[in-house]
Amino acid sequence: MDDNGWQDYFNLTVEIYRKFPSGEIYNDGSWQNFKARILKTCEIYQDRSYKEYLVSFNEKPAAWLALRLVIRGSSVEFNTIYEEVPGEIMKAILSKLYDYMYRENVENSYYRSFDGHCISALKETGAEVTEELITTKLERENMDPVFYREIIDNTDISGYKLDLFTSFPVEVVDEFTVLMNDIFKGIDSLNPYGAVIGERTGSFWLRKYGNEKAGGSELKMSMLFDSDNSIAAYCSLFVDPDNPLTVRHGGGYTVVNRKYRGKGLAKYLKAIMYLKLLEENSDFTNIETDTMPWNKYMYRINEEFGFVPYEHGNEFRFTKDFLENYLENK
Repeated sequence: MDDNGWQDYFNLTVEIYRKFPSGEIYNDGSWQNFKARILKTCEIYQDRSYKEYLVSFNEKPAAWLALRLVIRGSSVEFNTIYEEVPGEIMKAILSKLYDYMYRENVENSYYRSFDGHCISALKETGAEVTEELITTKLERENMDPVFYREIIDNTDISGYKLDLFTSFPVEVVDEFTVLMNDIFKGIDSLNPYGAVIGERTGSFWLRKYGNEKAGGSELKMSMLFDSDNSIAAYCSLFVDPDNPLTVRHGGGYTVVNRKYRGKGLAKYLKAIMYLKLLEENSDFTNIETDTMPWNKYMYRINEEFGFVPYEHGNEFRFTKDFLENYLENK
């Protein structure tokens, strides 16, 4: 796009954020900063065929669309200025998705959102809903340092070694991968919608944490090792440059090795992390996580720490057959 196109894209994004506030802070400041961030994102995901588009309607910018490859196929993100989304915009978005899926040879694409106007528009298309989503939030003013210190003081971690990281410890990637694949199997078995996370590879984790770092996100990770120097438990979260007021647990995890469950290690690591946040980060106002209620053990722990629901959404799945049928009949 030329400079006028970038300014239109920037102004559209600002207008969407103002009209449909999602709790995020939009602070690019100028269309030049906005352009630089988008191009940086394209650079980060270059090996994953990241594409981003501006969609116009009646000769005016009306929506944006982002597409990229993920483990289970492709991921689609979009948003629009319209509260009631015109059919022409949905057709343009889904047509671009259809072309992308054929070009990249993927069978499934997924969209996750808490934006009610986008969810309503997709439900009208007949797209398959694969999961209900919930985001919970812990406000800083409700964080209790006394509670955290009690947990720390009353948890027996003799025989364990605690390490804190600000970048992913690549030396444990193989063991980390085995642990997380076992964790995902357990999560999949609890999911009432039948959604499957699927196995990850070591290269996936290196790429994930590498992309987070390249995008400017600050990692905070605590990890407990047992006497054999194997991972017993870990907790991680992120502070993002475009939304520094919200600490992100989504994309990070709190995980306990099956061998060490029932010892309070998840609570211990959360308490360690939250105390450090309060002591070191004067900016953040809340912590968000996307643990689902059916993940009953971790959800219960989050409730004990004071997390409360504040957003509900959906995940949709698109197949090439669905998109082909939809586009033919619109």
